[in-house]
Amino acid sequence: MSSSSITLGQHGPRMASVGYGAMSLTNFYGPCDEDQAHNVLTACVDLGIDHIDTSNVYGAGTSESRIGAFLAKQGSHAKDMFKIATKGGITTHPETGARCFNNALEHLEGELDKCGGHAGRGDDYHYHIAPVCLIEQLGKERIDDKKQPIGFAMDGYPIHALGWFDNANNIEDQLDECRGYTDSKGRYFYNVMTQANWDILTCFTGKPKRFAKDKWAARKDKNGNDIVGYPLKFNIKNYSAQQYGAETCHVVTGTIPKEQLLRTNGSTIKINDADGSIFYCNPSCYAMFFEADKKPQFKGRVIYYERVTDKCPARFSVSDLILFEAYEGPPQTYKAPQSTKK
Repeated sequence: MSSSSITLGQHGPRMASVGYGAMSLTNFYGPCDEDQAHNVLTACVDLGIDHIDTSNVYGAGTSESRIGAFLAKQGSHAKDMFKIATKGGITTHPETGARCFNNALEHLEGELDKCGGHAGRGDDYHYHIAPVCLIEQLGKERIDDKKQPIGFAMDGYPIHALGWFDNANNIEDQLDECRGYTDSKGRYFYNVMTQANWDILTCFTGKPKRFAKDKWAARKDKNGNDIVGYPLKFNIKNYSAQQYGAETCHVVTGTIPKEQLLRTNGSTIKINDADGSIFYCNPSCYAMFFEADKKPQFKGRVIYYERVTDKCPARFSVSDLILFEAYEGPPQTYKAPQSTKK
């Protein structure tokens, strides 16, 4: 522990008197990748610094994401490492772009929704704590009486919420370090925390399995192939669905924290905290990211930004959007959607 500590308020948590401001985990003061960020957080642990101050606007969510990725590696010890303070009311004015503050309930719920989840990459919705709304909707009969699971972990074991409605089913003090439990019939499952932090699980007992890539149903590219939503981190700033006659153009603007982008000349460029847009109107009007063909000279994954504007609706103004650098080189191999039946 650090040389001194304090208590927040009369009955609050006790923590080191020196905290760490996590804006530097982004590229604000200079280049910083995820490994460097994690080294800094490790140093905080070693020095006894257990208070982290961050914000939703530090690198457009990069700071929060890197702290989360670090804690995800710590297993059952993660919840005891830091007391984290973040901010959700800082935003930009929709017309002027100037920095402003919005403490309205609907805005704050959009930053950290009341159900315990959010869209992390822009094309997914996932939970960070027990799915409160889902559990309440399923109700006591399914959760505590019939003991039905609320979901499944990536290692295949079911997740329950026993004790949420009926304390007689509370097994909190019988869980293992991953929040798992084996019942009288030898069946293993995880159980969410029914109060306080509402943890789901702290580590995996089995081997996690990979998810199939997302598929954007009913969306075709310029060659008539199904468009595959490539899994990359995309911190959303705004989404709109714009109607032009019978066509709807879906536009998402946001920030990509860190990726390698394929350029027209065949080289790659690293992008960090880059702002831009992806959109889809029809098979001849879209701009999206796809997986590039693997090359011996590439280190790690490489993506490319395909922009097609041959037949955009007349009133849809591509020039008004912030766009990423488009790839216009030799055609890349089409990657078909992976099966989701497994």
